[in-house]
Amino acid sequence: MILPVLNDFLQRHIVFDYVRQPLLGAALFSVWLATGLAAGAYAAFVLSMFRPGAVLKGIVFLPGGSGRLRQALVVFQFGTLIALIVATITIQHQTEYAMQERLRLPTDQIFVSTGGCPEAFKDSVSHVAGVLAVSCSSGSALAYDRFSVAFESSSGGSVSMRGAAVDYGFFELFGVTPTAGRLFAPDHGEDDLLRSGTDKKLNPSFLINESAARALGYANPQSAVHQYRLWTRIWENLEYLHTTQSQGSQIIGVIPDFSVGSVRDVIEPTVYFIDPRGCWFTVLKLDGRAIPETLRAVKELWNRTQDRPFDGSFLSQRVNELYADIQRQSKLFSVFSAVAVVSAALGLLGLAVFTAERRTREIGLRKVMGASRWDILRFLGWQFARPVLWANVVAWPLAYVCMHRWLEGFAYHVDLNPLVFAGASVLALVVALATVSGHALMVARTRPVEALRYE
Repeated sequence: MILPVLNDFLQRHIVFDYVRQPLLGAALFSVWLATGLAAGAYAAFVLSMFRPGAVLKGIVFLPGGSGRLRQALVVFQFGTLIALIVATITIQHQTEYAMQERLRLPTDQIFVSTGGCPEAFKDSVSHVAGVLAVSCSSGSALAYDRFSVAFESSSGGSVSMRGAAVDYGFFELFGVTPTAGRLFAPDHGEDDLLRSGTDKKLNPSFLINESAARALGYANPQSAVHQYRLWTRIWENLEYLHTTQSQGSQIIGVIPDFSVGSVRDVIEPTVYFIDPRGCWFTVLKLDGRAIPETLRAVKELWNRTQDRPFDGSFLSQRVNELYADIQRQSKLFSVFSAVAVVSAALGLLGLAVFTAERRTREIGLRKVMGASRWDILRFLGWQFARPVLWANVVAWPLAYVCMHRWLEGFAYHVDLNPLVFAGASVLALVVALATVSGHALMVARTRPVEALRYE
């Protein structure tokens, strides 16, 4: 019944076809049968140990040994609960880091159009109400695809980097400021050598990120500024790709490592240069007040000046697509944790009832000897809190190893916070004490005469 909902959530098409997959039906039947027999066998075993004479007198002496099996089961249940809570909180922290802290961009206000970036349209759309900034970009700069450039190293070899063509205002639109040097500016002709009407084989001045500065051997960003380097790039001519000859140009600035791609991927050493013919994406930054009306006006302007369809999406949509699997994992682990809470609470409640029944006379004697209700509650609380505390010994190493390996799948990730482990343990302890507190209070309020009436 819930399979369609699960398929929609997982974006999968899972089918239980018992005719074509008889082993699936047999496996489910076997699990059901084994679980039922195991649970029923224990109850039957316990009931068979009752002494008829004692039962007919109204006195039921519950059999059992040291209770190590019961304690182990509670430890296992709460160990699973603690591990799931740690996993859930860690996945949520990583999701927030990937979508908000790491990107640090107003992604819901940045629209990327995939139909090209004509110069006339770019100049006109900047005057549309609601558009704060506009620039052009290549797919490589937006981590949609990748082009390479090669720098000559001091040893005579080459250093390969990501090449990203952009236009004026690209970094200002994203709020990126240089660590050293300056950004591209129209009053510097060496920045704009690849504009229409110039020699496409020339290399313009360029920006690099901090990773590229380290790859080129500079001790710090400032030492890279105003340096000339020999490099080659790819340029397009008559729908063919060519590689330029190695030519020198100047590094005008260094920017922080910056990417709108996934945190799973390491930010590559990247070279940014102005090349209008390599920019096929229009990037718009909106003010966010009337987004539908602004996009409608932008689309109308596009249709009046271009014969290609206007298409695109907000950067936030792409970010959601990049991390859709993490978001699903976060929701799934939240459900698992809720199920584990209920399972552990039921298991502990059963243990509480069992323990109270077995220790009825002991509690009665304690009260006769002067124990107060608080003493009884503290005594019972410790009996149930002890296996929960032991569960940390099982849960903490397991959760640490599993979540550490999961985080290793990301180039940039949060650290495992010890407070998360402590918080999960406290939460499990609260669940345990809240589960047994009502029954423990009822036992503590029992009059000693009722516990000792048959003695």
